[in-house]
Amino acid sequence: MQNSFWRLLSYIRSYKSYVLLNITSNILTALFTVVSIPLLIPFLEVLFDRTKPMAQAPAWGWSISAIRDTLNYQFGLLVTQQGKESALVVICSAILGVFSEKPVSLSLAVFHGAGAQRHDQGYSPAII
Repeated sequence: MQNSFWRLLSYIRSYKSYVLLNITSNILTALFTVVSIPLLIPFLEVLFDRTKPMAQAPAWGWSISAIRDTLNYQFGLLVTQQGKESALVVICSAILGVFSEKPVSLSLAVFHGAGAQRHDQGYSPAII
């Protein structure tokens, strides 16, 4: 089993750049998918007064509750400083940006995966 793995890796050497770009693009696609929908929830709660905006900045941490509190604080600041309509435009633009990056990174993953196949057939396309 160990020999098969190293033998397989020896075949991948010539495709190293394609494999790394494909894996990176797939990770970005997964990241944008995971981030896009939950990004809406805290903003909508503040916008429709389901939760009160925090008066002072919370302590930063890597827990889910700390990130949620930080987002609630930032969104509350945005709503109070710019008004609900302007804040909605800003957040919708940001969410549109996140949603538009998802198909771009997925397309790059497919492109780089196909690049390895083209390389195998004798083509040598420029790597983006």
